[in-house]
Amino acid sequence: MRNLRSIILIIILLIIILFEQTYSIPAYARKYDMSCNICHSPVPKLKPYGSEFAANAYQLKDKEAPRFTRETGDDFLLLMRELPIALRIDGFARYQ
Repeated sequence: MRNLRSIILIIILLIIILFEQTYSIPAYARKYDMSCNICHSPVPKLKPYGSEFAANAYQLKDKEAPRFTRETGDDFLLLMRELPIALRIDGFARYQ
């Protein structure tokens, strides 16, 4: 029984270590519509371009961030470009 717990714990730790980059949040990649590999290699190590991006207050000199609203022609109407809905699934298991 104790060996089974040890094996399960080792497997869980290996999964966490191997899939560490799944915890990253690619907010800037989504914002500027770019791949994470442009700034990182491998994650979390920065390339020179990524260091320059961080030093420039996380803004690109040659690219403007997209607006989050659509142009409707009406100053009082603000429509979001995308619907901000997310889905998260967590799992839990217990064995006795």
